[in-house]
Amino acid sequence: MADSDGQKLKDCLTSLSDGLQTEITSTTNLETMFTTLQSKVTELEQRFTDQVQTLSAAHELKFQHLDTAIQQLDTQVKASHLSVSTQISELTAELRATLAALCASTPITSPSPPSNHFASSRPCLIPSSPQEPSLTLPPRTTFIIQPPTVAPFFSGKTDEKPRPFLLQLHQYTTSSFGWDKEILFQNIGQFLRGNALEWYTQIITSNNPPTHWDVFHTLFLEQFSSPLRLAQLEQEWHKCLQNSDESINDFLVRLRSLWSEHKPHEIERDLVRHLFTKIRPQLVPLIGVLNAPTLENFLTRARETELIDFSPSRYASSTRSNPVHNTRSNIVCYKCNIPGHLASQCTRSPSPPYSHNSKN
Repeated sequence: MADSDGQKLKDCLTSLSDGLQTEITSTTNLETMFTTLQSKVTELEQRFTDQVQTLSAAHELKFQHLDTAIQQLDTQVKASHLSVSTQISELTAELRATLAALCASTPITSPSPPSNHFASSRPCLIPSSPQEPSLTLPPRTTFIIQPPTVAPFFSGKTDEKPRPFLLQLHQYTTSSFGWDKEILFQNIGQFLRGNALEWYTQIITSNNPPTHWDVFHTLFLEQFSSPLRLAQLEQEWHKCLQNSDESINDFLVRLRSLWSEHKPHEIERDLVRHLFTKIRPQLVPLIGVLNAPTLENFLTRARETELIDFSPSRYASSTRSNPVHNTRSNIVCYKCNIPGHLASQCTRSPSPPYSHNSKN
């Protein structure tokens, strides 16, 4: 019995040993497989990381190339713009110098009577023999080239007028070069000096530069319409009155120049209203009320009134007549020959000339 039990125990131990060995082998295989998988995962992670870095580097390189290309294009555009502006300035200077040289070198001849020392005013070739006729050359034609008008410039000083400058510059470039406002906007930098040129350079190179004339026009007036200049305009406007020896035409030129700068948004009707308040007071009742308050009607009535106001007969009659006599009694309509109103206010049909002799 003891031997059989020992054998059984030995068999059990052998079986357990074999099972344990099998488990150890399985565990070793699992560890080996896990190590292999871990190596593959690490390898895949490394490949993925390498690919991501490669793609990132490629994208970064592309972005750098694009940025470099954009900067190069921007530099080329600015260089082209500067080159074109420089060429235009040089050509303009050359043209002016050429015109000035032509004007200086071309004599302006005036016709003179023929002299006794010359048989003819036309040059002729002397014939080589008496039989050959003389060959007469055509007279020389002299062309007089007027010197170019000096272009207006603006420096941004407080005593300069920004709005009249823009108007004068537009008229100058239109008449001299045929530019419209957009072409003038592209080349206005060559007509600026000092602070104005510095300001123009800053806004052109800013992040939001003006793209057309209207925007630049607004920015220019906002920049250089200083409070000091506005106060000076206000003071000049209040002092602008017609002088006693100043005609209505001369006064209109003076007032209109100030009006266009001080009140740029007003219309012609407003200008007529201002004229009534700024002309000489004695002219206002003579002009009367306008049926159509246009500038043309006002000027017509004012010129007629000036002829009466400055006429010698008016002053002579005023010294002899009653001082309280109505001024309108001296006015005689040249259409109907009836005193008391102007021809522009006449409602009667024109009377025939010499009507007072028709009954004779």
